[in-house]
Amino acid sequence: MSPPIRGVPLDGSPGVARIVDEHETARAGEPVYVRAMGPFQFLPETWQRWGVDANGDGVTDPDNIDDAALTAARYLCASGGVLTTAEGWQQALLTYNQSTTYMNTVRRHAAAYSVGRKA
Repeated sequence: MSPPIRGVPLDGSPGVARIVDEHETARAGEPVYVRAMGPFQFLPETWQRWGVDANGDGVTDPDNIDDAALTAARYLCASGGVLTTAEGWQQALLTYNQSTTYMNTVRRHAAAYSVGRKA
């Protein structure tokens, strides 16, 4: 993706989690807040654990749509248990983003996509 997609600084402002990047904060001498990365908006820590090189270019890149999509699939499958059940699918989505509004939006778009319609 060019330019890279970055989320808002997770600085604890209203409606936003507070997550400090300890390494960058130590280097900068002042708080540096984590930002979600790429088209699937992974937190750096999540990307480090689950990131995968899906396109075989030797780089695990959160800004590469292939890498990000396969990483999201790996993360959701591991987080939700049995994704063929409504409970497993819901658990996976809420692990990805702890928002019922988000979960309902994803479910609506997925259902529309499954029948070839726009949500």
